[in-house]
Amino acid sequence: MEIILPKEGQWAGLESHHCDEFCENSDKCDHSMDERPTMQQPVNAYSNIAYIWCGVVPMVFFRVDLSTTMYFCSSALLGISSFMYHASISRLWMNLDSSSMYTYFAVLVMHGLCSVFGLSWRCLCPIFVAILIAMPFVRPTIPFSRETEKIIYGQVLAITVLSLVLVLANIYKIVNQTFARTRSQGQHTYFASIFILLLQIFGVISVALFPGLLCAIATVGWNNDREKRWCRPNSIFQWHALWHALTAIASLWVWIFFDRNRLKDILATSGHDVMRYDGHAVPCKKDLSKNTSLDDSIDDSDQLRDEEEGANHFNSQ
Repeated sequence: MEIILPKEGQWAGLESHHCDEFCENSDKCDHSMDERPTMQQPVNAYSNIAYIWCGVVPMVFFRVDLSTTMYFCSSALLGISSFMYHASISRLWMNLDSSSMYTYFAVLVMHGLCSVFGLSWRCLCPIFVAILIAMPFVRPTIPFSRETEKIIYGQVLAITVLSLVLVLANIYKIVNQTFARTRSQGQHTYFASIFILLLQIFGVISVALFPGLLCAIATVGWNNDREKRWCRPNSIFQWHALWHALTAIASLWVWIFFDRNRLKDILATSGHDVMRYDGHAVPCKKDLSKNTSLDDSIDDSDQLRDEEEGANHFNSQ
């Protein structure tokens, strides 16, 4: 990197931020921007590639539409802004970094609103653009230590509530289909159905809690870095870099969870047909309303088949 870029003076003219705020190179902190190296915190800077990579994943493996485009743009914006901030440790890029972080979480919140309430991204896109334009101007007026954390916590709380709604909807769907299947197939499958039900509920909850677990570990690392616990300024492992990687993966997981769990689709399929062991579909809602069993359905079908065979035999004579 030093061969391509000048070693000092790259950030001359910018207002310095606290370069000892993070562990990396805190022992080589120089508040003079004229003498600051091009890469003040290289590990923290390059770890932001995780945000850009996670933003590319939906564009490659999912459909390319407005939601994936917005997620990619916000991920790329956060990755670039945070990269430049940790490279320069300047107040300008610090403001852009935190502004892009607001925008990044706002995209996840809007994606959750679309999944839960069926809103259109075309309606929410102007809100996203307004946030994107306003943040660089609003951010410098907000004290970082208090109001910034409140905004971030509020966005995370909104994501958590929206995720909880989808989790409960999935559990409702699983319970409804399981008991409908048990009612159709008879009591001999009761205990097996309950066991499968518990496994499915555990799976849904685990999927929803996984990004929360990553964020919890990332938060511990972030606090360790800020408080200089287990701090090795010149090490290739930095707690704040771990924060970048884990939060990027967690946000991608949340985006996929919202994208694959639409509330109206979950509720629409909560009463779908249950496949019998002989390959015929038995409507759950019809069976439950009439309180019929699998044996009754088989008897009805056998009786209808016998009547058809009798009619064909009579016609042949």
